[in-house]
Amino acid sequence: MSKADRVGLDYVEPGNSIRWAAGASAWGRRKTEFIKENIELEYPWTTVQPFFHRIGSAYPGADGVGDHQLLTALMEETDLVIDAAASTGVSFLLANWCRAHSVPMISV
Repeated sequence: MSKADRVGLDYVEPGNSIRWAAGASAWGRRKTEFIKENIELEYPWTTVQPFFHRIGSAYPGADGVGDHQLLTALMEETDLVIDAAASTGVSFLLANWCRAHSVPMISV
């Protein structure tokens, strides 16, 4: 997949491996898919639903859905948010949404 094809998607790259316990086995994989597979492998009674959306963008995603619409819908169905964004702005945004909807959040 070319770099142009990956715009807006968050993939594990060698440079960000320092934050990934899996190391090289995660390189080139979508972060959300990798995390989903590992959580479901280690905690088989857990259901993980990844969402491919770039939070904080000035424009809606390719599906036409913006942050407000997505987060409103997600908070109604979410039991726990795990924030691994490594972005202060995104972490604050998620914390505010979680607090407003009484959803616990873990930041890593």
